[in-house]
Amino acid sequence: MGIKRIQIRNILSFKEADISGLEQVTCLLGKNNAGKSNLLKAISFFYKALEGVRCIPLELNSNYDSYGQISITFDTFHINKLVHSYKAQKNHYFSKVRSALFPREKNMWFSFFSTGERPKEYDELTLTLNIRNDSSYSFEGGSSTLRELILDIFPLFEIDSRHLELHDWNHLWQFLGKLRPFNAVEFQTQFESFLEESELETYRKKIDEINRLSSTIPYRYRDKIMAYLKAGLKGDKFEFNGFDLSRTSDGTNSYNYILTVLNLISALSKRTYQTPVIFVDEPEIGLHPKMSEKLIHEFQYRLEQLYTNKEGEKLKTSRPKLILSTHSQNIVKQVIKSFNNEHKVIHFYKKNTDFSTSVSYAKSKFDDSNFICNFGDNEARLFFSSFILFVEGQTEKEVFENNHLIRKFPWLLGVDVYKASDEKVSKKITPDFINTKIPYKFLFDADKGVKIHYDKSIGENILKFDRCGSSLDLRPIAIKKIKERAYMSYSLTKNDTPNLAREVYRLAGKIISLDKAPISICPLRLTCKKSDFLSDLFFSINRVLRGQNVIVLSTTIEGALINEKSLNLFLSWLRTKCDVDEIYKKINEVSFLNNSALTQYLRIAFSGKSDTLVKMKKFKRNDTPTTLVEDEAKKTMKSLEAILNSSGNTHKTSGWVSDFLNYAILELEHESKESKSEFEKLFRVYFKELYDTLSQLRYGSSEGESLL
Repeated sequence: MGIKRIQIRNILSFKEADISGLEQVTCLLGKNNAGKSNLLKAISFFYKALEGVRCIPLELNSNYDSYGQISITFDTFHINKLVHSYKAQKNHYFSKVRSALFPREKNMWFSFFSTGERPKEYDELTLTLNIRNDSSYSFEGGSSTLRELILDIFPLFEIDSRHLELHDWNHLWQFLGKLRPFNAVEFQTQFESFLEESELETYRKKIDEINRLSSTIPYRYRDKIMAYLKAGLKGDKFEFNGFDLSRTSDGTNSYNYILTVLNLISALSKRTYQTPVIFVDEPEIGLHPKMSEKLIHEFQYRLEQLYTNKEGEKLKTSRPKLILSTHSQNIVKQVIKSFNNEHKVIHFYKKNTDFSTSVSYAKSKFDDSNFICNFGDNEARLFFSSFILFVEGQTEKEVFENNHLIRKFPWLLGVDVYKASDEKVSKKITPDFINTKIPYKFLFDADKGVKIHYDKSIGENILKFDRCGSSLDLRPIAIKKIKERAYMSYSLTKNDTPNLAREVYRLAGKIISLDKAPISICPLRLTCKKSDFLSDLFFSINRVLRGQNVIVLSTTIEGALINEKSLNLFLSWLRTKCDVDEIYKKINEVSFLNNSALTQYLRIAFSGKSDTLVKMKKFKRNDTPTTLVEDEAKKTMKSLEAILNSSGNTHKTSGWVSDFLNYAILELEHESKESKSEFEKLFRVYFKELYDTLSQLRYGSSEGESLL
């Protein structure tokens, strides 16, 4: 029960919006100015119109249309069932509800009461408010009685955390006056009877005298409720733990105010015909993150206590619905944990075409209890991302979250880097899976999809393609599907088809043909004998997978930093850590150790992989085939390690990545000033693969991706 659906047309930032399926708790997410607060404005104006309050109409999205609409569908299942029960036949108020909300012919009512079958076609009711461009507004159909009853049965409570009067809660009585914890008319009759039969004769006489000597406007129904509630309490001024509200902090007062409202509305609406709707705009304002989580946890616990009977069964009574507009990952995390099967997350975003607000429904209910248990701040944060980069480990996070790099490429500040070490977890929170319109990429090391191994049966090294979970699949069967889609893209269109589809078709065929193909490598230099073969291969792979939101590095993130172009820069940095002259001496001693080979050895020493995907582990094994790593190569690596060990700074998490990156950026800034060259152009020369990856994070996707 409660609000079931909200449709908005041509109002504020909404061109066409259809928001449905509101749950026990509904979270509205989105960037600033995405339209979340506009939803509250639309609902609030609708309710003011129901109440007959004179106010300035909302602006139209486009004045080219003569009017805009707000339609709200109410779930009347509970009230329908209640007013058509046998006990409700003689209830005057319920008779009024039946005639206004569920009008039927008398003979049909007779049929219902005789058979006991409830008319189900009235389990929902839609009211539409038209707002015209001349600033007038009116409801489509529906009597004033109907609007009055809707206002009564589905009361709206608005809490704007930014404009709360934190030290004076007297306006909270206005909230409670909307509720009907008891029948005020019956209560007044019982009270008057009590006065007649009791010894409070003095009180009764004084009331009679005041009524005789003065004339007053009769109480509104909600005023009577407030008066009777106050009369039975010890006081009407709110406090907290014995302290006046002026003596507690704003954050504490905000937390207690919101929780008090939630608890009171939940308790007073229990077992009534009312289903309140509570809209809280940014409840996290002024709250410590853990207090935000506690707010949701306490509300869920209170609901569980109120709506569970002594036998531990949930009551069928409808509960108040809570709508939260929030920017807090802590709020979202706790809602998902506490209300796993009773919540909804709605993502608001603006289209680039007309900048109107659109919505998508996030898939945020998870069946895996282990996943829910481990669902934390990092996962909840992804619901608010502008761009997500899923990486394999800590080193990648260290690179893309480097402050110096962000300063030079400021769009990185809008990228959330998520360490997706567990593919089962990462797939459940990708934007495609949870259905949010957030761009994202997966970044993989080369060996997650490409293998080079020695085949003893033919005595050669073999190139083989593989898959990594469901995100990366380079097997021929998967690439063939991409090839077929590319073929359909360009064969069914005219000659002006974008070149991307044709290129993907060609490159996909090339990748398929290379699976299980021999590859000639140099076991001493750790490179491919055909110099451009591997670089061309990974260019083809990334071009084909561009539409799959996947980036495959040619080696590893270490390889993106330590390459032949950046070798001198790396050695210059390394000179501050160890005796680099010894490395140059080694180059003169070993004939095969040119710049290309030295790059491979240094990269492996710093926990990366060579171009042929050889890693340090293969140098430590005695059973490694000589076609991959020869004894001379092992000796060279051993002596190089001895030189580097003096720095003690070569393993993955030692901090060398940040140290070198900071050094390199400062050096390139200096070179940029000296040569009067653009920094980005210099950076691209030294770190081409890293720069290309950064560019994809900037633009999200290429124009041709939709073709595939």
